[in-house]
Amino acid sequence: MFIGSINTIPSIVNLPGQSKSPIDFTDEFAFRFGANPNAEFFTVGPTSEFDLLSTVTVSFWFTVDNSLWSSTANETRGMVDKLNSTKNAGWGVYFQNFSIQGVRVPFICATTGNSGVGLTSRRLRYEVPAADTAYHYAFTYNSITGEYKSYINGQAIFNTGNNTGEITLTSIPAPISNTSADLVVGKDTTTATQSGEFKGKMDEISIWNTDLSYQSINNIYNFSVNGNLNQNANVSNLVAWYRCGENSTWSGNEWQMPNSRLGATSATDVASAGLIEADRVPGIIV
Repeated sequence: MFIGSINTIPSIVNLPGQSKSPIDFTDEFAFRFGANPNAEFFTVGPTSEFDLLSTVTVSFWFTVDNSLWSSTANETRGMVDKLNSTKNAGWGVYFQNFSIQGVRVPFICATTGNSGVGLTSRRLRYEVPAADTAYHYAFTYNSITGEYKSYINGQAIFNTGNNTGEITLTSIPAPISNTSADLVVGKDTTTATQSGEFKGKMDEISIWNTDLSYQSINNIYNFSVNGNLNQNANVSNLVAWYRCGENSTWSGNEWQMPNSRLGATSATDVASAGLIEADRVPGIIV
């Protein structure tokens, strides 16, 4: 798949922070999902901070477990999810393997729920190149322009959600419909069974109440220089920053992961279900 104006993916062998010494900002831990049934994090307080109805950006690093990437069955697994069950309210990122000419092809997808706009007109899709490989992903939406954009490893990518192959997917301008669904990481918000659980790793998840620019997303991707999001130029738009291990604590039966944004309330902290202590693993980008 083409990325930006070139036909090769940016380097995914040495992500920022791996080859620089000394490292300016460290990323020691990630969380893995899928090793245990129903593994997820969920918000432990009111979710009004995540009711982003006008603009949104979601950014994180991820890997996809080979068991999903190579699956021949239909797989839809929530990653960072604030969508309702029919995906027509809220916003979120999820894994799905679509059947293309009889073969299941793995995609990372993002969408917002907009009343009166069909899913294919508001869904971003990008084919995941390889299993068990680290990538940075981000998507943005602006309800005034109706524009969706997505990025892999800091580069704008062509989207196939509406089969046009455009870098910017332009839909009918519409606010994001609100939903009472909790914010859930590692699973979709509405599936009570293991079927909605992601299998892979996620790291350094950030949620913003604006549609970050290409340069801003590229700065986040350059983690070893710009890893401290509390010093980011857009910090006033930062809603939540989950570091996936650096300051998480194990209580004996669950992981408690705080919102690392300075001044964040405990209502935006998240707690785990189905994870074990060993599910905190070495960071993806260091």
